[in-house]
Amino acid sequence: MNRRVPLLMLGLVVIVSAISFLIFYIEESIFFLFVTIFLLVAGTISIVIVQAIDLAKHEKMIDYEMVEKYHLHLVDCPACEKENILEDQYCRFCGEQLKGEKDV
Repeated sequence: MNRRVPLLMLGLVVIVSAISFLIFYIEESIFFLFVTIFLLVAGTISIVIVQAIDLAKHEKMIDYEMVEKYHLHLVDCPACEKENILEDQYCRFCGEQLKGEKDV
């Protein structure tokens, strides 16, 4: 995920919460205070969840530029058949030991 997206999400949460707080301040309605608190908490939690999911996805992705730069070997896992780097020795997805051409 682009680094700007969490900042935009955070900015949106702050702006909407600020508008809700202004309405609370002007109207003196306790309802809008609770709406403000809810928006801040829910917005923060959603940003954390989105970032955690993005981090989990990024961890399992293969950086092909790194593979070429360090002359690593790509192999398919014998168990789940997903692409891995042979030098990792174990599959990133299922944990099965990887076997390359030299192990056959």
